[in-house]
Amino acid sequence: VGLVAAGILWAASALLSPPQRYVGWGIALLIDIGNSWPASRSTMVSPPGATHFPERFGLLTIILLGEFVASVMRGIESQMGWSFLAASAAVLSLALGFGIWSGYSDGAVGWESRQVRSHRDVVRLRNWIALHFVLFLGISILGVGVRCAIALPPGGHFGPEEQWIICSATAGIIFAIMGIAATSE
Repeated sequence: VGLVAAGILWAASALLSPPQRYVGWGIALLIDIGNSWPASRSTMVSPPGATHFPERFGLLTIILLGEFVASVMRGIESQMGWSFLAASAAVLSLALGFGIWSGYSDGAVGWESRQVRSHRDVVRLRNWIALHFVLFLGISILGVGVRCAIALPPGGHFGPEEQWIICSATAGIIFAIMGIAATSE
C-alpha cells in the first residue's frame, strides 16, 4: 500500500507547479523511507540476503566514484590552457576520489556481508543503509565541486557558499565512511 501510494504521489507531483511539486516529492520520499524501515521483528523473521545490500550499495558506490572521475575529466576538458592550479586541482581531485574508494572498500569494509540475526544487527543494517545515503550525496556534491574547481579561471575562487557546500560534502563523506566502519562486524 505504501509503495503504491508513494508511486502515485511521485507521478502526480510531476504534474504540479514547482513549489507544490517539491512538497509532493518530499511527502512521497517520507512514505518511501517509512516503507523501508519495517519492524525489527519482521526483518529478523524474513531477513534480506547477507550479500544483497553490500553488492548493490558497493556497485552504486563504484558508479558514483566513476562519475566523480568523469567530473574531473570534464573539468579538465573545459580548460583552454593549463595553469599550475588547474593541473594541481585535477591531480589532487583524482587522488581524493581514489582515497574515498580506498577508505570505503579497505578501511570501512563497506562491501562486507551483513547477516541479520538479532535486533542489534537490524539496527546496524539500518544505520549502514542511512550512512550510504549520506555517502552517495556527498560523493555527488563533491564531484560537481571538483569539476567547478578545475574549471575555475586563473585567479578565480569559490565564494563562501560554495566553500561551505564542498567542505560539508567532504565532511559528510568522512563521517559516513567512519560510520560504515563502525557498523561492521
